[in-house]
Amino acid sequence: PLQHLPHVPAFAEARVPKSTSIASLLLLAKHDANEANAEAARGILEMYGHEIEEETIECLLGYLADVHDNIRASAAAALTEVVALHPHKLQSTLTKIFTAYIAASDDGQQRDGLALGLAELGPLLSERELPVVTTFLTSRAFADPDEGVRKRMVEAGVRLVDEQGKEHVGLLLPIFESFLDKKGTEDEQYDVVREGVVVLLGSIAKHLQAGDPKISEVVNMLLEVLSTPSENVQRSVSNCLTPLMSSVKDETADIIQRLLNIILQSESYASRRGAAFGLAGCVKGIGISSFRQHNILATLKEGVEDKTNPLSREGALYAIAALSERLGRLFEPYVVHVLPLLLSAFGDSVVHVRESAEYAASVIMGHLSGAGVKLVLPSVLKGLEERAWRTKQGSVLLLGAMSSCAPKQLSSALPTIVPHLT
Repeated sequence: PLQHLPHVPAFAEARVPKSTSIASLLLLAKHDANEANAEAARGILEMYGHEIEEETIECLLGYLADVHDNIRASAAAALTEVVALHPHKLQSTLTKIFTAYIAASDDGQQRDGLALGLAELGPLLSERELPVVTTFLTSRAFADPDEGVRKRMVEAGVRLVDEQGKEHVGLLLPIFESFLDKKGTEDEQYDVVREGVVVLLGSIAKHLQAGDPKISEVVNMLLEVLSTPSENVQRSVSNCLTPLMSSVKDETADIIQRLLNIILQSESYASRRGAAFGLAGCVKGIGISSFRQHNILATLKEGVEDKTNPLSREGALYAIAALSERLGRLFEPYVVHVLPLLLSAFGDSVVHVRESAEYAASVIMGHLSGAGVKLVLPSVLKGLEERAWRTKQGSVLLLGAMSSCAPKQLSSALPTIVPHLT
């Protein structure tokens, strides 16, 4: 154990030879997640007595490929400490990370460690290195075939933006905007990169000053990206829109109306679905009061009841599902008002509308509390009395979904439910 090393004669008598291997191991221990180990390593490093040389960087880069997660994390933190001591080695270290990443096409663990290294090095980057690292992330790393590594690379990008964004917003924002302005191919690889860039765009927007016209430009760009036929991208945009709504208060009415129009009128499934996610993100940012201010639920009700346009019915149902998912318990008081719409849609003659109704029902039921179950149960039981068999089937499905989210509340109501099922 590290605690015993000070008693080793070579350490106790300051006779440990200068060694990059020993220095690397001690630096790894210094950044161990276990504080006792880290504290012991700090004391031993003082006893080691030699300066940490730049050659140690090469050793630590090797540990980024270790099979153990904790070693890779320690190596990333230790690497940053050494590069900070030898700042002239920053560019060459980044080059080695990029080269190692390309060479490690069949080693996900090493690519994961390299992502950790980039994340830790973020605070040391200057205007010279920032565009290089950002371009590497958006052009290659965000498209990593391993989902875990992709997530780690996006986290590295977010950390970079969080630490450098305020000072370098004018440098980073055009890079992200330029990527999103490009017309890419409709393949999965492009979508996952686009998702990562959207996350970074939302992160950099938080560093813009209140009243900066760039915020409005970012919001409009995010709204355009909602049409991307990828649910992950659309969800990322929704998350980014939420914190930005308070900065575009004068535009919220137009934004909400724009999204509602797409939900109810667009012929593109991806656009309708994306607008539904976008609407939910905006409402989350504006607040529940936006339902009344912008007539949102009434407009969606008209969409579900539009017998002439099945696309409008489908879009409105997806919007209701997205609102329930994004708002959670805050949406409960409105569930009793939308359930009749769902029950009616269960009997729709168009299969896509029925499927969207079933999806919305499963989402809503999955977010109900015990009190919410008691609130909506009468409406569900009423659906069992309808003549349309699909509506009855939908009510049974709702009861089944309730059993998983609030079994106690549902069991107490069984004496009321059973007569309706027999």
